[in-house]
Amino acid sequence: MLVAQGRLPEALQSYREGLAISERLAKSNPGNAGWQSDLAVVHSKVGVALKKMGQTASAREEFVAGRMIMATLVEQNRGLAEWKKDLAWFDNQLAGPG
Repeated sequence: MLVAQGRLPEALQSYREGLAISERLAKSNPGNAGWQSDLAVVHSKVGVALKKMGQTASAREEFVAGRMIMATLVEQNRGLAEWKKDLAWFDNQLAGPG
């Protein structure tokens, strides 16, 4: 919502706070696919905010981190179409300009 409103610094701060929480949860139970997926999604949100702020190198780092998580999930759970779609989204972000 904040990104859509153009409140990018606030959005980025909020997403980074969420990222810290998601990282702790994901590290506490690496086998919890839901928490791993949540972590990838938060990386995508941070990446989008950074990209909109013109910080393309940092955005790319977030997209790479999220893609790595999602690729692992897809490999481990081939039947989940939603995760395949999420992986394709990360690939699109990394293939696109800036």
